[in-house]
Amino acid sequence: MGKSQRTGPPPDTQLRQQRFGTCFPLLLPSRVVALLLGFGIVFVVIGVVLIVGAASVFEVEVRYDERCCKAFCDEPERRQDYNPCYLNFTVDEDVDPTVYLYYKLESFYANHRQFVRSRDDGQLYGTKDLLPNLLDCEYDRNFAVEGIEKTSFGTYRVGGQYNVLSNVISPCGLIAKAWFNDSFEILRGDEVVALDETEISWKTDRVLKFENSGDGSTGNNFPPFRPWKEAPCSVLRNDSEVERCTDAQREAFEGWCKQLDDKDVRDACAASEPSEWRQWSNASVQGERFPSLPGLCYPGSGYCNEDEHFVVWMRTAVLPTARTLYGKMHQKLEQGEYTLKVWSGRTSNVTHGLPSPSEPIDSSLFPVHQFGGKKSVVLGTVSGIDGGDNRTLGAVYLSAGIAFVVMALAFCAKHVAHPRRAQLLMHADSYLPRRPFAHERTRERV
Repeated sequence: MGKSQRTGPPPDTQLRQQRFGTCFPLLLPSRVVALLLGFGIVFVVIGVVLIVGAASVFEVEVRYDERCCKAFCDEPERRQDYNPCYLNFTVDEDVDPTVYLYYKLESFYANHRQFVRSRDDGQLYGTKDLLPNLLDCEYDRNFAVEGIEKTSFGTYRVGGQYNVLSNVISPCGLIAKAWFNDSFEILRGDEVVALDETEISWKTDRVLKFENSGDGSTGNNFPPFRPWKEAPCSVLRNDSEVERCTDAQREAFEGWCKQLDDKDVRDACAASEPSEWRQWSNASVQGERFPSLPGLCYPGSGYCNEDEHFVVWMRTAVLPTARTLYGKMHQKLEQGEYTLKVWSGRTSNVTHGLPSPSEPIDSSLFPVHQFGGKKSVVLGTVSGIDGGDNRTLGAVYLSAGIAFVVMALAFCAKHVAHPRRAQLLMHADSYLPRRPFAHERTRERV
């Protein structure tokens, strides 16, 4: 074996020999006072700018949970609401676009751990063939319609004959089931103010996290999606959308046909026309008598899992009082009297842009009285500095700046009244112990 060779000492440089000098800043009274005063002035200026920016934000809030009550307002189980409900409010000044419309919930603890975790991300993303026993909707025992049973481990599962797509609740979970279902319109006289309800959610959520399933299971047994699920393709706006919808129905049906056992039956099933699909209800795939047809809940439709109001709701708020963006008004909001129209069951209109219902709907508004909550609609603009009407950050900066200025004045007064000897301060470094350099320690050992 060869002997290991010993290397020589590191190069004789300041860095390799660690002979860099040390710096001990001298906190002279004049320097401390100047530093505190400088920080104080900067913080005060920032605070004033933030407060002025927040003060320039327009905002009007209309609380409607109490004003929309029709009967039994103090009895949560019997309460009845006006549905639709009309409330008048005043805009005191002309407001330049863009004006944002939010709904505000108070005392709604969406940050509760069990609530936040109760969702199945694979189902929301549109993963195919997610049978009930493959779901992961924690804290939601009702993830299927029938056959749910408790196991010896304390979990819940679905019996074999019920473990089919037609039995699944999609989407499942407490967040989806608590979806905020109030809808809003702003009217001036008989004219409806145009409200843009697109691009209100995060783009990453729309693109990466929420999509309808290609097997047609999205919306199964989920009441808020039922109008979309049961709507025919003919209700869509143009021919290209109708064609995409029709192709999606056929894809879901053919996917079900491919699972049939007999080849001839499979081929005949896949070749059948939509008007003939119901005749295959006697066939069975893993106990499922008929495929889950998507309706308008097909990939890329913009409905169901892809509805932006649903996407926004699924991103839960951190605090119990929070605003959620509902829409944007890109035109000037002129001074005057306006009417807020509130109704529940937004999905009663299967396509965006149809007139909102003018007759009472057989459902109540989103309930908050059961847990002592409040509901409001907020119209407002944003500043280019810190967003909405939030003066807290400006107040913090202003308070810190004033504190720095006060400390600077206090130090200055103390120094004038009882000055310290400058000679001791200038030679303070001579009293500080210094660690020997490496070459000095070597000499000492020799």
